[in-house]
Amino acid sequence: QGYFDPLWRWIFGPANSRVAENHLAQVKTGEGKCLLLNLTAAFFALRGLKVDIACYQKALMEQDSRAMLEFNEFLEVDQMIRHVTLDDLCQERLDPIVAHSKALLTGELPTARQMRVNHRVLLIDEVDMLFTQRFYGHTWKGGFTLKSPAAKELVKYIFEARSSGKEIPNITGTPVFQELLAEQPVQIHRSLALAAHCLVKNWENWNEPMPELNEAKTQVGYSGVVDIDWSLSYSNKTVFAYLQFAKDGDITPEVAESKIGVDLIAGMFSFADLPRSYKYILGVTGTLSELTKIPGLEETLKKDYDFRHFTIAPSLFGLSKLRFRHASDVRLCDNQSDWISEIQSAIKSCTDQGQSVLVFFKNQKELQKLPNWKNYELLTKSTDPKRIPGYVAAATNKGQVTLLTKTLGRGLDFQMKQSTVVVLQTFLSSSESDQTQIQGRTARKGNYGEYHLILCSDHLQAKMGFGDDDLKVLRSGGDGDQIRILLEKKQQEKTLLKVKKMHEHRNIASRQEDRTKQWEQLLFSNAAREVKLSKLAAWNEENCTLHYTLLVDNSGSMRPSWSQLTRAVQGFKDELAQNSRVANSTKVSVILFNFSAHVVRPTHRAVPDMPDMKLETCGGATSFSAAFSECRQVMCQSPPESNEFILFFTDGVSTDRENVPLSEINTLLKDHASRISGLTCIAFGREAGKSALSQIGSIFKTYKPSIDFKLQEACSEESLIRCFADAATSGAMHSR
Repeated sequence: QGYFDPLWRWIFGPANSRVAENHLAQVKTGEGKCLLLNLTAAFFALRGLKVDIACYQKALMEQDSRAMLEFNEFLEVDQMIRHVTLDDLCQERLDPIVAHSKALLTGELPTARQMRVNHRVLLIDEVDMLFTQRFYGHTWKGGFTLKSPAAKELVKYIFEARSSGKEIPNITGTPVFQELLAEQPVQIHRSLALAAHCLVKNWENWNEPMPELNEAKTQVGYSGVVDIDWSLSYSNKTVFAYLQFAKDGDITPEVAESKIGVDLIAGMFSFADLPRSYKYILGVTGTLSELTKIPGLEETLKKDYDFRHFTIAPSLFGLSKLRFRHASDVRLCDNQSDWISEIQSAIKSCTDQGQSVLVFFKNQKELQKLPNWKNYELLTKSTDPKRIPGYVAAATNKGQVTLLTKTLGRGLDFQMKQSTVVVLQTFLSSSESDQTQIQGRTARKGNYGEYHLILCSDHLQAKMGFGDDDLKVLRSGGDGDQIRILLEKKQQEKTLLKVKKMHEHRNIASRQEDRTKQWEQLLFSNAAREVKLSKLAAWNEENCTLHYTLLVDNSGSMRPSWSQLTRAVQGFKDELAQNSRVANSTKVSVILFNFSAHVVRPTHRAVPDMPDMKLETCGGATSFSAAFSECRQVMCQSPPESNEFILFFTDGVSTDRENVPLSEINTLLKDHASRISGLTCIAFGREAGKSALSQIGSIFKTYKPSIDFKLQEACSEESLIRCFADAATSGAMHSR
C-alpha cells in the first residue's frame, strides 16, 4: 500500500482528479525506477492506452525491457508497452518523411505512414537527461541514400580515383556523374552536384570521426554520448568507410555494395519538441531536487511540457550511508603528473584493503592518460552493450578495479557485496545532478560506500572558471563547508551557462522543426511531384558560400576585458547583418581557447543565431595549437564550395612549448587551404604577441599567396569593435 499510494498520486495528482496529469517524480538510484515505470505503463495499458517508456541509452533500455517482459506478458499488455530510446522515437518520427522523400526520386510506393503519438503516453526514465546539450536544443537529421546503379558507380569512381592519388578537379563534368543526372529529375540536379562535391572532399577525412565496425561485420557506427550509435552516419562520408573496410578485408564486398550511394537530407526534428506530441508525459529521475534548483528550469518544465506536479519520494532505505567529507575527500593536484600519481595511489590504497574501486574519468581520452589503463576492466561508451551486465556484476568483487567514463555514471546497477565499493571521481562534474548520479553508483540500497574527488588545477581553471583564490580554498582542506559551497557555486554557474545555451539552441532547433513540419505537410499533400521535388532540393541546397571561424582567446587574462570583447563580437554580427544578401549566405562558427579549445555548438550558424558571448567564462592558460587544431575539425564540416575566413583574437602569447603552432597550422592548410580566403589576427592590448601573429600570417601567405592576411592591433574597446567590424566587411567582399 505504501508503494501504490504514491503511484496513484503520481498518475492522477495529489487531488485524485481521476484525470492523468503530467508529473515528474524523484526516486533515488537503485530504488525501483524500472519497476515504477513499468507498473505505471501497465496501469495505462490496461485502460487501453499505448505507452512508450523512453530511455537515453540503448543498453539500459534493453536491460529494463528484459526485466519486465515476463510481467507484461502475464498481464497481456506486452503489445501495448514499448521500451525505446529517445533516438528511436526521433527516427520513427522521420521514417515516413524519409520514405516518401526517397519515393519522389525512385518511384517506389512507400508503405510508411505518418506517425501519430497524440493518443500515447510517454514515460521518461532519467528525465534530466532530456535537459542536456545532447538532447534539449539538438536536432535529429534524417536522410536517405540514393542507391541507384549510377549513384553507386559515382561513389566507387571517387573512392578508386582518390585512393590511387588521382585528383578530380571537375566531378560534375565526368561521364559517371552525367549518367546519374540522366536518371534523376531536373529539380534535384543542383543538389546532386553539391553532394558530388561533398563526396570528393569527404574522401580526404573519411575516418574523422573514426568509424566503428560491429561484431557481425555488417554495420558501421560512431561514438555517441553514451555508446556506439549504429544508426548514425555522416552524409556522403560513411560510404567511404564501407569501401575502405571492404578494401582492407574487414567486410565483404557485398556488404559494402549494399550500403553505398549518394546521401540526401529529408528533414530535421527537435528532440525538445518530441514529448509535446504525447497525450500524457510522466518522468522519473534520481536527481529531481538538483534539477529544479536550476534557475528557470522548473518554469520551462511547466511551460514547455505542462508538468503540473513534482514529487520527491523518500528513500526506502532511510538516510544514505555514503562516506564523503569535503575537507578530507576532495584532493587538489597542481598538475597532470601529480593528478595521475594521486589516482594511482588512491587505487592502491583501496585494493590493499580489499575494497572494490570504480574510477570515473571525464572521457576516454582522460582515462587513457592513466598508465597501464588497458590492464583494468573498462566500462566506456565503446564497450559492447552485451558485455556490460557481466562487467557490472564483476565490478564490485573484492579488490576489483574498473575504469569508467562519466557517461556510465548513471543507470548501471552495481550490486553492493561484502566489500565496500569506493567511487573515485577524477574531474568536477559540471552539474550537481551528474555528480549525484556518479555518487549513486555506491552506497546503494542501504549499504555503506565511499566517494572521493581527485581534481587537477589545470582542468578546473580551463573548464570550470576557477581562479587562484578558488584554488587556495581547495588546497587549504580545512573548512569542509567552504569547499562544498565553492564547488556547488562553480557547478551552478556552469549549469546556468549551459541552460542558457540550450535555450538558445532550442530556438534554432524549433525553427528547423517548423520547417520540417511544413515540408511534411507538403509531402503528404496532393501537390504536384515537381513542387515536392523543388522543396526536397531546397533542403539539400542550403550551402553557405562564406564561413567564418572565430578563434577567441578566453584565457584567465581576458576576464577584465570580456565585456568589451562581447560588444565587439556583437558589432561583427551587426556588420554582417546589414547586408541581407551577405547575411543569408554566411555562416559563423566560434571556438574558444585557453588551456584547451572548446567548440561552441552548433557550428555553422546563421548570422542571427550567433552565440551570445556573454554566456561564456574565462580561465586557464593560452594554447594556440589547440585553437588551430579545432579550427581544422570545424572546417571539415563545411560544404566543399564554401569560402573560409579565420578571425584569430588573443590578448597574450601562447603558453605552448612553441609560440607558433607550426604543425597544427600546416595540417590545417594541407586540408583546407584551397578554400581559405582570408585570415585576420587581432592583437588586443600591450601583452599580445604580435610577433607570433605575424609569423602565423606569413605561414598562411607562404602556403597560399592569395590568402588575404591582416594583422590588426586594438588597445581600447573602440578600436577592438572597429577591428571586428572591419573583419566582417573584409569577408563580405569575398562572398561569391
